[in-house]
Amino acid sequence: MWSLFLDESGNFDDAEAPVMVGGLLVHESPNRLWDLRDHLEHIYPHVDYPPHRRDLNRAAGVLAAWRRSSRRWTGAWPDFAAIWDRCAREAPLLCDAIEHAVSVGRAYDAVTELDLAMQWFDREGHDALSELDVDCIGRTWDLLDTVGRVRPAYALLALDAGGANQPQRYTERYVALVGALLERVALLTEPTSESEEVVVYWGVRNSLEHRKPLTPAELNGALADAATIAPRRLYWYVAQGSDYDEGVHPGIVLADFICNRTLGPLTHAPRLGPLRDQVRSRTGLDCSMTVERLGGDALSTAAAQGPARTHISRALRSSGLPTSGELDALAPRWVRGMTAQWCTALSQRLGGARP
Repeated sequence: MWSLFLDESGNFDDAEAPVMVGGLLVHESPNRLWDLRDHLEHIYPHVDYPPHRRDLNRAAGVLAAWRRSSRRWTGAWPDFAAIWDRCAREAPLLCDAIEHAVSVGRAYDAVTELDLAMQWFDREGHDALSELDVDCIGRTWDLLDTVGRVRPAYALLALDAGGANQPQRYTERYVALVGALLERVALLTEPTSESEEVVVYWGVRNSLEHRKPLTPAELNGALADAATIAPRRLYWYVAQGSDYDEGVHPGIVLADFICNRTLGPLTHAPRLGPLRDQVRSRTGLDCSMTVERLGGDALSTAAAQGPARTHISRALRSSGLPTSGELDALAPRWVRGMTAQWCTALSQRLGGARP
């Protein structure tokens, strides 16, 4: 059984912005992965479960997470109380905003009026908190590295590079990326003999425009399309969507970490090799997987929405291969190598030629 835990990163309401859906693919039952929660609570003793990577990327977010936490911080370093007292004296606007966020029960969000306070805190008050968070990132890296050594586990990534011709609604972009990711999972995990199951866990996400949660029906539509690639021996199951709260599966927390750490490399990596190296160095997981029935080469677990997805779909259905000019038009640059790699593997399986 494979378990797939999904999250996203980027501003989906800005059609020009690069966004991604991604997460953790692990060859294990999801029920046997619940013990990862204990590890995460040990890694982040200063915040409530679940830690949210976006909230912790800035020192002010670390301070807010500590202030909001119901867990008692007993460590001698960093001295959260002393840092808070100094912030209250020198940047009271920031403390007021954090206290308001705590009172209404949500994460701290920076707003324009707080820019000066944020700049002060990042400049003057962040060293100890940043060092703490770097340590937390390193230990989360170790956890994912261990997960991948105990059983097959990979970072699964799908990029929408953004642009004027992208769908305008949050839901459309999200579901399209989920479809690209699920197609990649189908190609990577399709069994050659006995049947295989893939259980999909996903966090409930709200559209900023419509405040409408994504529905299982929308994801089931993407699953139905992906199932046409491996219709006979691969069985999909969609778990109930989960809010990002104390009951969330730790696999989704790790998917949140993976997405937050990889949107930058997905957007800027010059080639497929550097992308693989950066994903490994930032998450502890590989983003390539050896597939024996596709020639035994290590194939990228990173996908891209748009023309690259279309080229791979055509190669799968023996409908033609991309020309060198079509490959050169793909962006970012790593997408060219990924598309050529997958089209080659699929065409060879089907007896075709290299692109």
